[in-house]
Amino acid sequence: MHLRQIRLASERLEAQRALYAGAFGLPATREGDALVVAIGDARLVLAVGERSPQHFAMRIPSASYADALAWLGERVELLTGEDGSPAFAFPDWNADSAYFADPDGNIVELIAHHDLPEPYAPPFGPGALLGICEAGMPVDDVGAFLDELERRTGAQRWSGNRETFTAAGTKSGSLIVVQRGRVWYPTEAAAATRPAIAIDTDAGTLPW
Repeated sequence: MHLRQIRLASERLEAQRALYAGAFGLPATREGDALVVAIGDARLVLAVGERSPQHFAMRIPSASYADALAWLGERVELLTGEDGSPAFAFPDWNADSAYFADPDGNIVELIAHHDLPEPYAPPFGPGALLGICEAGMPVDDVGAFLDELERRTGAQRWSGNRETFTAAGTKSGSLIVVQRGRVWYPTEAAAATRPAIAIDTDAGTLPW
């Protein structure tokens, strides 16, 4: 699954511009009431509206992880785990991640999938943000949503269960399907109790 665009509600567009365009150096333009940020081959659309904490992840080259962690830590306050470290290892996924909260409270992840090697030449910079590879999808019934997702797009579960958390699609493009109210790791921010996200994929726009 290729995630081409995600659309989130924002109450702090100027602060978001200062982060994504200013601190991160990503191309950003205004389209009507929305700020559109180019992230690799994807677009993050932040449209004026009532925000609610969402989750998305940006993929980085496998070999860039240490540099990415340092680069990100110079620009935002990194979230930490129970051990106090901002570095998160996921052996089951063969991946390493870092997290931060953006000005609207979205839980944003940089993730290096070591099964997906990409060319990398230091130093780390905005060009190493390859695209959006995860988008959170809070739903009322995880199993029912997964059944409909597979029927309509062919995307299947590759990690998690069918009750509270599932990654569906591929490592380069996944929906993180969760039960509404489940917290977004590694925080206590609950997944939205109402739809607040639109995702454009190569198989159509979600939710339907």
